[in-house]
Amino acid sequence: MKRIIWVYPDRATTWQRTVEANIWDVYVDIAREQKFEMSLCAPEDISFTRAPRSRQPGVFVKGEVVTPYDTVFVTDVWSLAHQMGDVANELFLYRLLKKLGFYLPIDPDISMLTTDKYAAYLEFIDSPIPPIPTYRIGTGRNAASKDYQHALSDLEFPVIVKPAYWGMGVGVSRATNLDELHGLVGLASASNTSLLCQPDLGASTEDYRVYMISGQPHTTIRRTPHGAALTANLTSGGSVKCVDLPEGLIPAVEYVHQRIGLEFYSIDFLHADGKFWLSELEPDAAIGFPESETSRARQHQDINARFAAYYQQHEEWLAERFVLDRAER
Repeated sequence: MKRIIWVYPDRATTWQRTVEANIWDVYVDIAREQKFEMSLCAPEDISFTRAPRSRQPGVFVKGEVVTPYDTVFVTDVWSLAHQMGDVANELFLYRLLKKLGFYLPIDPDISMLTTDKYAAYLEFIDSPIPPIPTYRIGTGRNAASKDYQHALSDLEFPVIVKPAYWGMGVGVSRATNLDELHGLVGLASASNTSLLCQPDLGASTEDYRVYMISGQPHTTIRRTPHGAALTANLTSGGSVKCVDLPEGLIPAVEYVHQRIGLEFYSIDFLHADGKFWLSELEPDAAIGFPESETSRARQHQDINARFAAYYQQHEEWLAERFVLDRAER
């Protein structure tokens, strides 16, 4: 049985561990159906030996040897506020694993692109469904200078203000004027967190998440905010419903996949007043929407398809590597 290891910083709170157990425990069980033994490890759990001349160094996870032939690493960048101290270690580590020939379903370059939402905004600026207009400003020790205002000369209020690289709807706020924005910048300065400013699309805004597996839209969910919440995340009380993929999103889905090409990821679109906007990408999007037996069955199907895609891609990678190894002998 192959190993599939999620590299995940060990900084979760008790509450977060409880919430995530509903996802990780399901993943572990379904991984076995696809002949994967799944586990989590922190970046610091991975060690390397010296590299003997013309040979690969040894790689250890928690003291056990792993090789590109028996192990797949899932290497997303985790960048919530309490995880920021791990980001540099993650990026350096992922480059090493890639250099040593491990199959990484999430390429490190894609991780960097999707972690900072402004980077994704620039990457998909020509999408058939346009990305929502986005400004990016730095914060930090000199935030009181308000120099960032020069980038906001044509900004129209109200705006949604959010961290550039957090997730789970954490830190999403609204500013109705420049003074309120200054206040949010001041708060973000305590953690040196860059901020994004985007148009406030209104209270009726929903989001559509399209799960992509092996190049095809596999499942689409519509998430609706609860009450006056600014996000539709489940952690914000949002509701989820599986829906058909809106036909109007197909050109944008195809456009994104041509540029990304991962075996698994999700694309988020915002919808308000009859118009769609491309919002963001998640290369390790959680598949967690078990509100009923029907949706629980769909969750199982989607996770199973994700692991099957990883297994098949690793098999193809091994076959290609075998040919290369023989050619070098």
